[in-house]
Amino acid sequence: MRLVVNALLASIPSMTNVLLVCTLFILIFSIMGVNYFKGTFFRCYDNYETNYKIDISKVSDKTSCIDQGGLWLNAPSNFDNTFGAMSTLFQMMTTEGWVNVMYNGIDSTGIDKEPSKNANVWLILYFMSFMIIGSQFIINLFVGVVIDNFNTIKEKEELGNMFVTEQQRSWIEI
Repeated sequence: MRLVVNALLASIPSMTNVLLVCTLFILIFSIMGVNYFKGTFFRCYDNYETNYKIDISKVSDKTSCIDQGGLWLNAPSNFDNTFGAMSTLFQMMTTEGWVNVMYNGIDSTGIDKEPSKNANVWLILYFMSFMIIGSQFIINLFVGVVIDNFNTIKEKEELGNMFVTEQQRSWIEI
């Protein structure tokens, strides 16, 4: 257990480098996401305070939604600004709720327009490339840094074992 804790503590400087690389990738993808999706994750919802049901087939944009008494609300995970996009992408990196965000992006039609199912199927390339780079590559970098430091510390401890004679220690080094 002491070896694992030492490996984690020793890997903090290396993890800061990986964290910078991770932040750079998330920043690049968040800027792309803001360009593609800014203001497009809004949709019309029924107004439950007035118990009024909306005919979704008659809703095409924000004004028709509000005229019918509906609520024009944004999705909780959206790409309206860079910081919001970075937090959405970090959430996607953890593979929690990324499918809902992807479907919102694919269904988006434009700013202040009601989403339409599978309106922009080609945007799946954006989400899949981020999931491959973000979820697989970057997370594995963090794990690789910890394992590398663990192996380095383990080798140092094995070489410095106090039950090994000087001749055995030289043989281990060779």
